[in-house]
Amino acid sequence: MIRLRRVAFVLVAALAVLLGVGTYHAASRAELTSPVPPKPIAMKLRRMCWMCPNYAIVLTSDGMLTYEGQANALVSGARRYRVDAAVVQDMLMKFLESGYLELENSYPSPGADKMTVSLSIEMNDLTKAVMSEDRYGPQVLIDLERAMDDLPGMRALSGWVH
Repeated sequence: MIRLRRVAFVLVAALAVLLGVGTYHAASRAELTSPVPPKPIAMKLRRMCWMCPNYAIVLTSDGMLTYEGQANALVSGARRYRVDAAVVQDMLMKFLESGYLELENSYPSPGADKMTVSLSIEMNDLTKAVMSEDRYGPQVLIDLERAMDDLPGMRALSGWVH
């Protein structure tokens, strides 16, 4: 657990260097002196459900917000948007400060599952994915799902209202 927190601290520091302070500018990447730039951080939400919107949301450290609508979503297909660095930083902090990295990998439903949600983060050599069925699992997991759904414009595309 201490190792995961140390890794999280280093990654947050790397993200701060990558994004800089304030608004993200493309030129700030060129100013980095490291010979090997950090790999992009990706935070992903995939919701799969019978008779409700099926979609995926991916937010990466370069500010790219990608939506992919599938069955029963209000908008089908892929959409891409740029978001401010503060949005990325806020979401990353929610993942890291919530204890997400210490969660179990799976929270199966005690009954017949109707909805499966996968929430994951990829940071350099660390990948963590958590799957839940029917919103079963700790409140922190549900809060992170909602935070991903609340990213700019995502609810309007997916139609997910819960």
